[in-house]
Amino acid sequence: MSEQQSWHGASWEVGHQHLAQWVEANGSAEVPVDHVCEDSFRLGRWVNTQRLARRAGRLSAERTALLDDLGLVWDPAARKQRLIFEAFSTYVEAHGHGDVPSSYKTETGVALGSWVRRQRSLLTDGACAPDVEELFHNLGVNIQGLRGRERGAMLQALERFSGHHGHSRVPANFTSSDGLELGRWIAAQRSNVRAERASREVIEAFERLGVDIEVVAGDEVWDEHYEELLSYRRQHGNVEVEASFVSRKGVRLGQWIGVQRSRYHRGSLRPDRSKRLEDVGFDWGMQRGPSRTWFEADIIAALQEAATLVFPLRPAAYQELVTSGALTGPNRSSVISRFGTWEAACAAAGVEA
Repeated sequence: MSEQQSWHGASWEVGHQHLAQWVEANGSAEVPVDHVCEDSFRLGRWVNTQRLARRAGRLSAERTALLDDLGLVWDPAARKQRLIFEAFSTYVEAHGHGDVPSSYKTETGVALGSWVRRQRSLLTDGACAPDVEELFHNLGVNIQGLRGRERGAMLQALERFSGHHGHSRVPANFTSSDGLELGRWIAAQRSNVRAERASREVIEAFERLGVDIEVVAGDEVWDEHYEELLSYRRQHGNVEVEASFVSRKGVRLGQWIGVQRSRYHRGSLRPDRSKRLEDVGFDWGMQRGPSRTWFEADIIAALQEAATLVFPLRPAAYQELVTSGALTGPNRSSVISRFGTWEAACAAAGVEA
């Protein structure tokens, strides 16, 4: 079966048969979006296509019923949210509070602790979804109290980082040993400071610890890649990095350079960044090596990295990261083309759209 036949070319009945076999073997119709069967049939993509077809009104009632019989969940993101809401409600009823430990998981495997921790961060940032705020309110969970505890925990984590490293330049994707997304929180506080929404406690702590409030979102990520480029130059004597090159730290330096070159030729690369690259002998001509092909795993990795920088992950915010060079990844149009919708792509990556 060819790649085309493995998804688009196969009859609907073939896809239904593959899904039935999956359900029999796994006990549910929850198929990972990138799952490929042993005969090369792309079952994950096929299932996602059925969801999109039903949403668009193009799936017949008969086929809908057949998939219902197999237990297919039509909106996995909504189902996941419902299960989390139910788990949180159960926890609050059982314990009398919503202060869930970060590592807590329910008996069914719901990572409730990490979800609550993330909602605390969003509440602190003023970016929590309205339905989540309503849930907290209906359960009698003190949002202000959670905000205060979250802020205190983050500032303590910042103190520890500063004491250990001798500076407060926290990487954007840094997570503390106790699971606090400190890098993401600091980026959000910088935005709050510039918008005059930050608390006095945060401002004073940043001033005392030397946190640079003026850093633009994405600068730290760009600087990390630039440092990798300098390391490459020290080792190889030049900055002629092939498109496929990945550093020992796992940084896709070749892809990042391709993004900088593309931004430069389109006039969207910041002057200070182009100068820094030119200062180390960067050539704005064509990059050596084959052009980049974005596979599903690459796109999912890019979305997950982007989610450490902006919350929630909206298409425009993602595109800004790519355009600015802060993130190496495909354009949002390529993401949507690959998965059908932005929401489907984010669901596959496990991030909030």
